[in-house]
Amino acid sequence: DMTFSNVLGSFRVGDGVELERKRDEMLQMCECELEELRPDVLFVEVDRRRLLRESLHLLGRQPTLLLLAKSLLVKFVDEPGIDAGGVRRDWFDSLGRKLVEEAAKPDGLFCCPPDGTICPRPGKCGARDLEDFFAVGRLIGLAIRFKLSLPLPLSSAACRFMLGQ
Repeated sequence: DMTFSNVLGSFRVGDGVELERKRDEMLQMCECELEELRPDVLFVEVDRRRLLRESLHLLGRQPTLLLLAKSLLVKFVDEPGIDAGGVRRDWFDSLGRKLVEEAAKPDGLFCCPPDGTICPRPGKCGARDLEDFFAVGRLIGLAIRFKLSLPLPLSSAACRFMLGQ
């Protein structure tokens, strides 16, 4: 029986091989259950004039399961276009560029150190700032998930933090 309790129940500390096997079994079990629940499409519609604010708001408030949708469709308000991949790439590219542009401003979520990368701006820890950082994390996750380029030159410190190092 491959239940979550059974997978974890026979875990023994110090048994790295057994832990890896159980981790793999648990992931397979979750993937099977997730496949049944996962929606087909995450639909994003934003106004390009308010691209950053609307996108971060939308990403920060979506249920996690919806972010795991099988595909992603993007539409810009009042713009013609059917997303066959190009509109989606434009959204990621435009968002990345807007985040970098905002980092050059004194009140941006990120700042630009001398090496040309961006990193979280010190002192940005208000509720809205934290929500925005959370949404940017989800944006990065979506870019990875859908194998799309996101032009965010993250500092090595930011990358190490995201990797838990």
